[in-house]
Amino acid sequence: MIAYQRVQVIRKRLRQADENASWTTLRRILEGQQRITATCRHADERTLHVRKVTRAEPPQQASYDALGIGSTAGGTRKTVCNRSSKAHLSCHSPTLPIITP
Repeated sequence: MIAYQRVQVIRKRLRQADENASWTTLRRILEGQQRITATCRHADERTLHVRKVTRAEPPQQASYDALGIGSTAGGTRKTVCNRSSKAHLSCHSPTLPIITP
């Protein structure tokens, strides 16, 4: 029920911005944008994971603009994992500067 209500709110906001695509079309347009993870293993057993959303294509950006939301939801997240033993893995998200092009 909650999902249905969210879909209706999204469609209403899009109609208010003169975006009249069907839900199926909207899903097809937006499905191309994804979150990706790059992983780098260091010699000292640490592993760096960087998660980032791909850049929105113009049709995707138009939908985001109509909804008043950013196209980089979730932002960039960096996580460092340390392996202190073969059975123990600890991860943390340091506050590292994020470099954007």
